[in-house]
Amino acid sequence: FFHGTAPTEIYTLSLHDALPIFASALGTRTIGLFGAADPSRTGPFRHRDLVVSAGVACAPCGWRSCRSMRCMDEITAEMVFKIISG
Repeated sequence: FFHGTAPTEIYTLSLHDALPIFASALGTRTIGLFGAADPSRTGPFRHRDLVVSAGVACAPCGWRSCRSMRCMDEITAEMVFKIISG
């Protein structure tokens, strides 16, 4: 997965809503993958935490279900690695 130098910091990547809150409270950097949810409303809120989104026109819509889910399907491992690597 890593091409070149791997990131040296430890991050928390979670697909559950509550775990990033706990990680943030413990001082662990978090990475949020955002589709329908608006990261400015739901976090992560600390300046050291990272947000990854696909940047599709329909997001953030706030819907809990969607026919296409493009907003999540188009987030790639390469996008996450690029965000982590800075």
